[in-house]
Amino acid sequence: AKNTETEERVAIKAFNKEHILKKDKGVENIREEIEITWNLNNKNLIKMIELHESENSIYMVLELLEGGEIFSLSGGCIQYDMAIHILRELLKGVNYLAKHNIMHRDLKPENIVLKFKGVPIKQNVIKIVDFGLSAYKDDQPHCFVKCGTPGYAAPEVINSKSETHIFYDSKCDIFSLGIIFFFMMTGVMPYDGADFMEVLNNNRKGTINFNIPELKAQPDIVVELIKGMLELDPKKRVS
Repeated sequence: AKNTETEERVAIKAFNKEHILKKDKGVENIREEIEITWNLNNKNLIKMIELHESENSIYMVLELLEGGEIFSLSGGCIQYDMAIHILRELLKGVNYLAKHNIMHRDLKPENIVLKFKGVPIKQNVIKIVDFGLSAYKDDQPHCFVKCGTPGYAAPEVINSKSETHIFYDSKCDIFSLGIIFFFMMTGVMPYDGADFMEVLNNNRKGTINFNIPELKAQPDIVVELIKGMLELDPKKRVS
């Protein structure tokens, strides 16, 4: 596909209209994803190149990211300086979203992708992708109140009552990044479990063990930052 200013390598995300219309809130959810993704303008967030609509489908033409998911390239081990670099780049993207009153609401390793193949992480471009659960903070009520991925969801999101209008903000994304940062620094998931339900229940309980040896081995400033990002009370959580 050609953009008016530059030629881009692209990937296409398609939505079947009939399927969307059969789903409660489906139209509103897709509309919001398209609107948010279309207006993103930050190097650490995926870019939409074009939008096309046929009789039966809607197509989002997105920049092609060929570098793969960030953790799949690390062999399960993230070095200290690389982890700090990754976090810094992700925070730049989340900061942009927060300034535009946008919550991603599903930050996890699968949604962190490198733009270029064969380029080292520190020289690559780190992208946050998949805005399918994103929402504007002030757009109430949200299409989906309780959403995200168990193991990464902030307590105010995963424990919210679906039938009520719950107000939360972009600090829910800071919590999810805190989980990712914790894992990068320790190789341990705060909300681990033998199966999906155990992970979900542990996430709902919200208890995090900061006294593990892997975390004690980190500099005090790293531990302080992780604790600030994983503060259960969003009012006390770092922005």
